[in-house]
Amino acid sequence: MKSLHVDHVCEKCHGTLVLDREVDLLIGMTWCVSLCINCGRRTKVEKEPKPMTAS
Repeated sequence: MKSLHVDHVCEKCHGTLVLDREVDLLIGMTWCVSLCINCGRRTKVEKEPKPMTAS
C-alpha cells in the first residue's frame, strides 16, 4: 500500500487532520480524504476514486 502524505493541520481552522476512507455504495467507488476533527472539513487526498473489490 502506498503511503499518502497529508499535512496534519487544517488550512481553515488549524485543527488536526486524520485520514478517512469514504465509500459510495451506489457507484461502487472508494477514496481517501483528510478530515479535520475540529471543524469537519474534508479534502481529497487521492486524485481519483478507486473501484471497490470483493476479497
